[in-house]
Amino acid sequence: QAPAPVAVRLWPAPPWEPSQRVFAQVRWRAPRPPTPEDRFAVILWREGATHILAQGELARRASPSAAAWPPDAAFFSQVAGRVPRDVSPGPWTLAIRYASRRSDVVTVHLVREVEIVPSRRNFTLPSVVYPVDAVFGGSIRLVGIDVSAGMVQPGATLPITVTWQSVQEVDRSYTAFVHVLGPDGRILGQEDHIPGRGASPTDTWIAGEVVQDRFDITLPAELPPGPLVLEIGLYDALAPGYPRLPVTQVADPGGDVVRILLSRE
Repeated sequence: QAPAPVAVRLWPAPPWEPSQRVFAQVRWRAPRPPTPEDRFAVILWREGATHILAQGELARRASPSAAAWPPDAAFFSQVAGRVPRDVSPGPWTLAIRYASRRSDVVTVHLVREVEIVPSRRNFTLPSVVYPVDAVFGGSIRLVGIDVSAGMVQPGATLPITVTWQSVQEVDRSYTAFVHVLGPDGRILGQEDHIPGRGASPTDTWIAGEVVQDRFDITLPAELPPGPLVLEIGLYDALAPGYPRLPVTQVADPGGDVVRILLSRE
């Protein structure tokens, strides 16, 4: 007798949108221990259409022997995936499909209804005041920034919009930073945050997606004479030493920041 799913936990809870990353934990009940031969998939189904959300093995390591397996014992499997980009909005049925490499038996267990909502992702590049076109780590493009030179005043809060574009998906949540430097290179003001101030982490972006990220940097009451410089980059706040992503594509690659001369009126 094949293992059967008895409960499914979803994170985040629906509704979902196309390309959204989701996680599923499945609780199974089985008369025998699972093996790597046992496969399952979390699918979205409606009449005439099926999309695979995530898939994996029931067991990733050796299980107890059949003799030591309690009758109808329970175990858990967990998988991560994305809602396919081409899923149309509307109601779908979430189902668990089980199959084994040892047989041709395939079973499908309907779980619940889920709602897919229209995507809010942006793929259109805006015009920017300061174009850059630099790529960090081969994965994240700094398209450019928008900032008003007239706002560069002593004691003022300087609003800066940084436009990013995902070149390819990354599996890390990077922290973005913007520094305002004086003529001597000293930091006069800065802000560090996960893009969108936490609402749009880089490990949720998909290829081609455009993200506009707002920074508000308070300048000191006294600004030194001379040109100011904006310094922009990304780093891994969860890794020892907070390593920065290298700049892999720009006019002068090899560093880990992009610097922009800031006009002052």
